[in-house]
Amino acid sequence: MQLNLAHAKAELNAALASLPPAPSDIRYFDPYSERVFTLENADRSTRLQLAVNGRSEFVDLEDMPEFAQHIHRRFLGWCFGRYAPEAILKVHRGLADLVFRLGGEVVLFPFVAGRMDLKDYWYEEVLPFLISGNQHMTVGVKAYLHFMCSKGLGCLSQQDTHFVRSLRGPHTRLYRSVELGEAFVPDDDQAAVVRYLDEFAADLKKGTSFERHVVQDAVLLAISFEHAMRPIQQSKVMFEDIKIRTEPGEGAETMHICFYRAKQKGKNKGKKFPMVRKVHEAWTPIVLEYHRQRQTASDSPSPSLYVEPESVDRSNAAFTAGTYLQLKPGQISARVRAATKQLLGQSRSCTAFRHSAAQRLVDAGASQEEVSAFLGHSSLRTGGIYYGMSRNTVELINKALGLSPVFSRNVRNLTNRLVSEKHLANAPEELQVSGSVHGMPVPKIGRCDVGIGLCPKHPVFSCYGCEDFHPLKNIETHEQVARDIRSVVQLFIEHASDHGSASPFGQLSELLEQINAVIRRVRGDTK
Repeated sequence: MQLNLAHAKAELNAALASLPPAPSDIRYFDPYSERVFTLENADRSTRLQLAVNGRSEFVDLEDMPEFAQHIHRRFLGWCFGRYAPEAILKVHRGLADLVFRLGGEVVLFPFVAGRMDLKDYWYEEVLPFLISGNQHMTVGVKAYLHFMCSKGLGCLSQQDTHFVRSLRGPHTRLYRSVELGEAFVPDDDQAAVVRYLDEFAADLKKGTSFERHVVQDAVLLAISFEHAMRPIQQSKVMFEDIKIRTEPGEGAETMHICFYRAKQKGKNKGKKFPMVRKVHEAWTPIVLEYHRQRQTASDSPSPSLYVEPESVDRSNAAFTAGTYLQLKPGQISARVRAATKQLLGQSRSCTAFRHSAAQRLVDAGASQEEVSAFLGHSSLRTGGIYYGMSRNTVELINKALGLSPVFSRNVRNLTNRLVSEKHLANAPEELQVSGSVHGMPVPKIGRCDVGIGLCPKHPVFSCYGCEDFHPLKNIETHEQVARDIRSVVQLFIEHASDHGSASPFGQLSELLEQINAVIRRVRGDTK
């Protein structure tokens, strides 16, 4: 459908005239400082300044066509009643980016098209730009269409929200980095953090003194590692949220910190839910030292590893100075990244520590309710991503492919002797192991003491790792089998939804793990 720009603008102006006048001032709540801010002249300004987690950000309309600015101001007013400032910023920038790439017709088309024409326009014109753009573009344009539904504008009505949801966006998975294991801090890095904090606490007990910002960095690492708190949760801790108790008889001091849930939605939005956490007794000296330094010093610590950006929101400076850590969320994120860069050689984020802490709980047998309570989730479903066969689902895919060193299980060491090609060739045919896996031929890989005909198990699935199996002393054979099986696994990843342990996928995963164990053993034997 060819868009008549003049007609579309006329329809837009008529729709705007039917709406109540746009408010000149918009009030919104900042979750970081827990203050209400006012945007003045919001009905005609082309640049609005937002307080977002302790920094100033701008909603800039100057580069948008004038007709798009008018509807966009109404859209922003609608967003302020539904989203947090940080989400509004993403929605605005996403839609503005799409308008810049596709043109102003993207906001005009729903005013002159029918629903089916809008659907065709979405898939033919809009979707290609969403696929090549960023995820905020999809969020922005979908929010804009929902705004039109709520106001009954153009071809959309309040009954069309399901239609808008049905418009397919780029294929993305919300927790893809968690599923692939990329969101976790590697085990050796976690061990290094624990050793560092243990040694730091031991040095403090010996009377070693450290600069305040060094102690503060250790506190941030301990909180992020042990309690999985988001930067905004750490930044909002106040003095009254710290409780120190001396245990009777022992004289040892214990510390409890009260955090509050973040990112609450629906009926819980804006409510404060306390989350009291006890500091690990081995690391209590670290937090006690920071507490002592914080009480005796009136100035803020010198954040030598963090440079404050120019866009910092000075209006929240007093609030930040009164907090326990005296750091904004962005500063905490940067300090943790910088500290881990020095310690590990590679920066790790608070989010990575949060995912890792949740996965440790799951691996230790915690229930979904316990994980949700630990993370402060308002829904039990959110923490379900950490559950799978034994860890999480696509983490097992990495293991099945034999490529991921993260969370690898210890494979039982095989004590059976290896057999040479000559001895295998001289063995009876029924003792020589070969076959096929999902149509993939498997060459002779070793000898079976029981015999293929008498073994009740699948001859190829179960031989690797079996105590009656003697692997062939030829590393190329086993590596070729691993490569062939890996290609079959990839087909299951792409086309199958069942990744359970009883599925073919699970069997292939186990098989590859045992093949890799044999390869390591053969390689060690040949050396």
